[in-house]
Order: sequence, then structure tokens, then C-alpha cells
Amino acid sequence: MTMNDPAIEIINVSAVSHRANAPALLFIHGAYAAAWCWNQGFMSYLAESGYDCYALSLRGHGGSGGHEVLSLASLDDFQRDIAKAIEQIARPVVLIGHSMGGFLAMRHARQHPVAGLACLAPVPPEGLIGSTLHLMCWHPALLLELNCVQYAGQAPQLSKLRDLLFSSDLPDERLLAFARQFQRESDRAILDLSMQAMSYLWTACQRPQCPSIVLGGGDDVLMPAHQIHSAACALGVRAEFISGVAHVMMLDMRWQRVAERLKVWLEAL
Repeated sequence: MTMNDPAIEIINVSAVSHRANAPALLFIHGAYAAAWCWNQGFMSYLAESGYDCYALSLRGHGGSGGHEVLSLASLDDFQRDIAKAIEQIARPVVLIGHSMGGFLAMRHARQHPVAGLACLAPVPPEGLIGSTLHLMCWHPALLLELNCVQYAGQAPQLSKLRDLLFSSDLPDERLLAFARQFQRESDRAILDLSMQAMSYLWTACQRPQCPSIVLGGGDDVLMPAHQIHSAACALGVRAEFISGVAHVMMLDMRWQRVAERLKVWLEAL
């Protein structure tokens, strides 16, 4: 099912001092989040390094339209939002996607030219099957909590939210502030991601023709190492893991380690 394309929110943090010929950076959030998650220090850090930074909220998220029909939004709908944001930026972009946003960034880069592709704790080309089985075997209580939040509309238990997404030393006040901004995700998009294994062999053969990097969190329980390696393999690069960082890499205690690695990679483009 397709929907009329709603207005999308794009947050911009301009470079403090522009680098010559530097591409713009377009940040794509993961499930349950919105553009705000990149604007807690991550975008400012890279803007200070000379890059114009943009973060979009996919339809039904954050300040974008489409909340009333979020449950029907598909991955294809989200892809159109990304294409619209790139069109508005109107210059070469490096896509930086987290989790579901990493999957969407890879998918876009397989179909359209981009200046670069950075995937942070991405859902790999085969979708959510590996992550779901991992949680089912090793963290069933966390999987149950995730399903209760998505399908029963329950507010997340803060202790389980920390265990699932963040490092153990994230202060309670920061965890609570983030929890208040998280939201439900599209049921259709989660179904789409869960069915990706059926088309995995086809998509894995379509390697993006651009410089790429894949970063995983050393303490990530939601997207374990074998999933990160799978995404890196599909892009023809080696996965890298940032120690002391959990799944929500741009908000976690040691997010600067992730931003610093991205900065070094961007400078080498």
C-alpha cells in the first residue's frame, strides 16, 4: 500500500568552517527514533570538523507528517523520504544510517549514487531474522519487552531499555530523557524487515559502488557481531567495533568514539 508523501522534518547543523569539496552528511535514524537522536552532540561534533549535517525524520516520526498512518508506512515509503531529503540538499551526500536507517541507507546506495555510506549497528541485508533469533536464545526477556512496547503499546521499563539499547553506566536522567522521545514504529516496516531473508541472496549481489564503513557497538545486544559482519560483507568491507558502546551509538556514553572514527573515515574520502 502506498500513501501520499507527507512533509518531512530535516534538521540542519551547518559546518563551522567548510572543508573544500566536502560532501554533506545525511543522517538516517533507526526504528523508534527520529532526527532528534543525531542532534544531541553527534551532528555538532562533525559540523565542527567542516561538514554540513542534515538529519531527517522518516514519515510518521518526529516532526514529519504521517503520524496518523504510521503503522502502514513501508520501507519503500521510507526510501522515498530519503530520496526527497537528498533532492532538497541538492549536493553530493554521504549517508549515515543507524540500525533500520543503516539498512535503508544501504538499500538507497544500491540504487542511487552517493558520495559515501556509513552504517552504524545496521540491520543487515537479510533483515531482522538474525537479531530476533539472537534475542530469543540469549535475551528472551528483552525480546518480550520490545514486543510489548511495539504491539501492546506499553511504556518501556527503563532497566530493560538500558539493557537493550545502552551501556550500563548511562545515567538515569539521560535514559529517562531519551525514553520520553522514543515512539512506536511502523508495523508494516517491521514486517518488511522481518521478511528480508527471502530476498537476501538477490540484494547481497547488488553491492553499492561507493566508499563504505560499517561500525558495530562492542556491547550491542540487539545487533550482535555476526549481524554487523554480515552487513560489512555485503558492502565488501571489514566490520569495525567500537568498545564500550551499545546499540544506540549516537546517544550512548562514549558516542564521541564513534564520531571520531567517522571523522577520520570522512577525512580520507
